[in-house]
Amino acid sequence: MTRRLQLAKFKERGLIEDIDYQHPRGLDRRLMRTLASSDWVRQHQNLLLIGPTGIGKTWLACALAHKACRDGFFAVHKRMAELFRDLAVARADGSIGTLPAKLARTDVLVLDDFAMAPMKDSERRDFLEICDDRYQRCAADVRADVDIVRLLGVNYESGDISHPLDVDVLPDEQYLRSA
Repeated sequence: MTRRLQLAKFKERGLIEDIDYQHPRGLDRRLMRTLASSDWVRQHQNLLLIGPTGIGKTWLACALAHKACRDGFFAVHKRMAELFRDLAVARADGSIGTLPAKLARTDVLVLDDFAMAPMKDSERRDFLEICDDRYQRCAADVRADVDIVRLLGVNYESGDISHPLDVDVLPDEQYLRSA
């Protein structure tokens, strides 16, 4: 277990047992108990944590992934900017096959700061490839500060989806919205 936790490189030291339900983020205790069982990982489901800045999404994502590690799963925590930088370096030095393969084998991939800035076309393609490699084989825990409708590129007035790839990569998430 120690090795799994070291490899995960969690940015926060959250533990599921330390969740403060008195905090005004409106967490559902029953949902959290269900998520704490790590069944979402066993069933290869994705989890999308959304809410305002400072509400504790990163801490909560790390707590859930930490629990998954204690339950025998491997996890990796990456900020999206770090992930795209690592992919660009791997592409430049010729090792591009290594990082996506590693991510595809990881049971829980925590992606932090998702959609904090618009993705470039190459980043969107890389993200789709990672999600496609992991689809129905591994779980993802994505943390975002933006509203899911904005995250998916939906125009409120017309309902137009500006980036269809973004919609395709999120087929079966469990949504945990923090108030």
